[in-house]
Amino acid sequence: MHDRGMVIADLALSLALGGICLADIALLRSQPDLVGHVVSDPTVSRLIDRLPAVCPCASKGLTATCRGLQLAHNQLASTRTGGAP
Repeated sequence: MHDRGMVIADLALSLALGGICLADIALLRSQPDLVGHVVSDPTVSRLIDRLPAVCPCASKGLTATCRGLQLAHNQLASTRTGGAP
């Protein structure tokens, strides 16, 4: 069993680094010396599928967080490069 909190933290970090989907957690997985063990994509998907049953507000919260991080990423990218990637 994987620590749900660590999986969510890894997802948040991958989004903060510019990830735009769950599979972008692979960026962290490619750097084990930096971030340690990162779970597989299927494990992430299972957690996200089960999370609303454990915490009903999680689905809305994750969606809002992802949108907020994507917006912040796009704004930062537009100020640095003149446009979003």
